[in-house]
Amino acid sequence: MFRFRRWMIPIGLILALAACGSTAPPAATTEPTAIQRTETVAPSATSEAPAPSAATSSATPAATATPTVRALPTPTAAPPLNTGEAPPDLVQMMIADLAGRLNINPGTISVQSAEAVVWSDSSLGCPMPDVMYMQVLMDGYKVVLVADTVPYDYHAAVDGRFVLCEQAGE
Repeated sequence: MFRFRRWMIPIGLILALAACGSTAPPAATTEPTAIQRTETVAPSATSEAPAPSAATSSATPAATATPTVRALPTPTAAPPLNTGEAPPDLVQMMIADLAGRLNINPGTISVQSAEAVVWSDSSLGCPMPDVMYMQVLMDGYKVVLVADTVPYDYHAAVDGRFVLCEQAGE
């Protein structure tokens, strides 16, 4: 019985690996750094499979048909989070916020600057006293709005969260 158990483990591993099957290595591409993704598509009635001949029986199971492989588009690199300007919809939300605070027409507010920045912590560059913030670099935006010749600094994160930074010296 001891020998039976000792041999069962290697045999079980061999059978498990054999059941997994093998896959062909991906075809070489002209770009050595690109990764080609492929998708296996089962043949359908409208596929380009040859019509069955007289020698082939019409009861051939679909599992024996060779699947077709088509290449999927290669994913492109994600664009950088900061593009140099704040998104227009985010700036419009800030304008609406300032108009509500000052009780003025949003059309009287202008954008002095809107630039991408990296904040040194989750306070978005505008920490409040006695509040602890996560010490992580955060991509975001600094937008300066002007109403009645007075500048107002808005600080934002890329997720859309923003704050009016009312601290002196900002």
